[in-house]
Amino acid sequence: MISYTSDYSEVAPWVCARAGGEPGVGTGIGMKKDGEMVGGVLYDNFNGASIMAHIALDHPVTKRLLFLMFDYPFTQLNVNAIIIAISSANTAANRFASKLGFKLQATLKKSAPDGDLILYQMLRENCRFLEVPHGKAIGPATT
Repeated sequence: MISYTSDYSEVAPWVCARAGGEPGVGTGIGMKKDGEMVGGVLYDNFNGASIMAHIALDHPVTKRLLFLMFDYPFTQLNVNAIIIAISSANTAANRFASKLGFKLQATLKKSAPDGDLILYQMLRENCRFLEVPHGKAIGPATT
């Protein structure tokens, strides 16, 4: 069974273990399968206009998780843009970002431990995931 959580103390270490970095101050949305974390997104560096996101998945992403991960910044925080940074060595994550609709903005040479750091951005008007899945209202991202 798939469930969702917004418990940052649970989501942050899981995402950071897969995406790199250390948990700091932020917000997270996690996806669990049979009680085990299998996906998550962390948000930080909110400045009113944009926010940084860090995504990790060990399971195929669900429509509900896609809705939740974009609804929070675009609808609840009312940001214009979500920014993600991915190592050039992580080809799967770079493909996934492009499939979601993130657009390449910059390549920062030698800025990742294993290569370049690629910056992507998604603008609210380009996000196709803000429709409520299955026509049903979605409550808070908690289990």
